[in-house]
Amino acid sequence: MRVFNNFIYVIFLINILISQNYNYSSEDWYFISCPKSIVAISEDSFNVYFATNNGFYRYDKILEDFQYDYNLSKDNHYHNIRHFYIDKNRGYYWIINNQGIYFKSAVSSIWREMSLVGSRIYSYYEIDDIGSSGEYLWFRSQDELFAYDPYSGLPIDWQQSKSESNMIEWGNSYNGISGNDLDISNYIINGEWDVNFKSIKSKDGLIINITVFMEDRDGNKWYGTDQGYVLKAWRSTNDLEMYSLGLPFEDITEAYFDKYGTWWFAGSRFKRTGLLDHNMYFKNDETPFISAWHEEENTWTHYRLSESEIIENQDINCILRINNYIYFGTMYGVLYYNLYNNEWNILNSDDGLNDSAVWEMIEYNRSIFVATAKGINEISTINQTVIPDTDNIFGEINKYNIYDFSIDSNQLYIVSEVGLIKLDLENGNRVLLSKKHYKSLNIINGLLTASDGSLWMINGMGDERLIKSKVHRYNQCGAYIWSIYNGSASLFNTSTEESWNYNAKDGILGNRIYDINCDQDWVWFISNKGVSFYNWSKYHKKN
Repeated sequence: MRVFNNFIYVIFLINILISQNYNYSSEDWYFISCPKSIVAISEDSFNVYFATNNGFYRYDKILEDFQYDYNLSKDNHYHNIRHFYIDKNRGYYWIINNQGIYFKSAVSSIWREMSLVGSRIYSYYEIDDIGSSGEYLWFRSQDELFAYDPYSGLPIDWQQSKSESNMIEWGNSYNGISGNDLDISNYIINGEWDVNFKSIKSKDGLIINITVFMEDRDGNKWYGTDQGYVLKAWRSTNDLEMYSLGLPFEDITEAYFDKYGTWWFAGSRFKRTGLLDHNMYFKNDETPFISAWHEEENTWTHYRLSESEIIENQDINCILRINNYIYFGTMYGVLYYNLYNNEWNILNSDDGLNDSAVWEMIEYNRSIFVATAKGINEISTINQTVIPDTDNIFGEINKYNIYDFSIDSNQLYIVSEVGLIKLDLENGNRVLLSKKHYKSLNIINGLLTASDGSLWMINGMGDERLIKSKVHRYNQCGAYIWSIYNGSASLFNTSTEESWNYNAKDGILGNRIYDINCDQDWVWFISNKGVSFYNWSKYHKKN
């Protein structure tokens, strides 16, 4: 995995995050998440900040890059934000949500809570705007103005503060003045977009609504939207540029990095809940179900259900890319997309698959092996057809549900409902190594591991040794094994038998981790709040 030097960086207070394991620096953790609606915009000398329903993002004015702001987002104050404001006169951050008013200095990690007692404002919902002047912080509630000490949050007498009431610089939030009287109808956007009064509409019918507006100190105009996109007009131009802050959906269960430098993200309700997501009633839904982030160009491509009548289900269980084709294992077959001519197609039981429920895919000798709910199929990558098993290589295996498989040389290791099987792809010999009902496996350099809720190491004779209990999903990188269980992760060194635990205290987004993958440098945690990347080799390769 390449270092993310173009898209998402993490902002840490004084560049250090104290956690349960190490004192991390800013380059150690990177995040991709779903911003949802943008509710407020503010700025300081170096950045433009976007408060969303799912955390904070910022635009670095020097690097001209959007970044997820972990330092602001790691606290719970970003939930249900009504106003976010940076007091430029003093470098103080202010957040107003449905639970309180919070403020802190830009160089502090401690949020203080402000009380409304004695202010004649009785609810946070009564605050329509927040701003500041040379000496005071201000709230506007309907037609009344209220002044406060900008350092303590204590109310200031009107007679003392009224001389600055005409010098207030108000903030920019959806619930304030900046969320009203929005008009972008005089702008144009490159691409197939229609610009309306308070929204833009794509050729496919996707409507994105404008939520808030801010003009920065350089004269650039920023518009937030209800779907995590940012629109920007450079100074006096009439051209709007469109930026995506991140993913258009949460609950990521698949994150796949192809050899062309593109990250593919998708979700599966079935993998999360065991329930099938019947999507026939949502064919007109314009919400993306697959997103691709092209890392080098720092651009996003989103794929929607309405693009083709062939797309019947949005449960993506696995992803595989071979040349110009990207394959998605679904509950309704192998959905595949030609990246050259932008065409969708599908292979299911009508086309020769043993079963349309596809759990995993592996490339092998210009073919794809497909693990289904009823055995294994082979698909040609030349003409995208199911290859009949005329040599009866899979034989009795095609009676069983195949949960996972992995190839080592010409040996195919399979976990199924009858146990762990080793299949020689050269001569078709099959050996039942274990009757345990494993659900996942991995083999690297001859080291075979499998999980049935606990993690086991297995030799060529089928002898099993318990490595670790309480393992839901895992991935193996050399002598190290990363695993997840109940919202936390752990790292195990098979050589020294040392272990380390990781969770939200270290930086992992979300409280439900669905999957985990790693390479020699990075590990990525796939959760209900997005994907968290951690440069684990910096701290563990020396061990």
